[in-house]
Amino acid sequence: MLMTVFGPQPAPRPTTARLAPDPTASPGDVGGLLPAGNVTLADGSVKPLREMRPGVIGIVPPGYRCGPLVADIAARTRANQLNFWLVADPRTAGDREPVPVKDVRECAGTAHRGTPLVVEDERGLLAGTYTPKPGAAITTVFVEPDGVVADVVPNQKSGKDLDQKIKDLTVG
Repeated sequence: MLMTVFGPQPAPRPTTARLAPDPTASPGDVGGLLPAGNVTLADGSVKPLREMRPGVIGIVPPGYRCGPLVADIAARTRANQLNFWLVADPRTAGDREPVPVKDVRECAGTAHRGTPLVVEDERGLLAGTYTPKPGAAITTVFVEPDGVVADVVPNQKSGKDLDQKIKDLTVG
């Protein structure tokens, strides 16, 4: 039983599907691909946004304070062998400053049953497209294996309603 709890966990599956050739919507919209552009991973490597699939992207708005939601999403995505990327909105919003990448890394470290992959989006491509509300909870973007955005939840407050959306990504 201890090996089940503390033993190796399945790793998120890599991208193997081809990008959808004819999405039903424009880039950035539900039914379309993620916007074109690049982000920087924690190891310093550059990755095209459209390779961030399949999985869930959590966009941290200015003024966000880390809570149990990040750990909950990380556990749910890992249980389904999906990726979970965590990225801060680099823009200021009124009197709310962006969350520093250092704080995003610390927040990711609170997830003990799955670890979010910290991403730097210096140009704000994701935040500009999906516009998280300052001081609100994380915006979640669900990306299918073929790169199509399945859903966007702008003020994700709980992980309880994620199970079906995550399950849909694993069978898509």
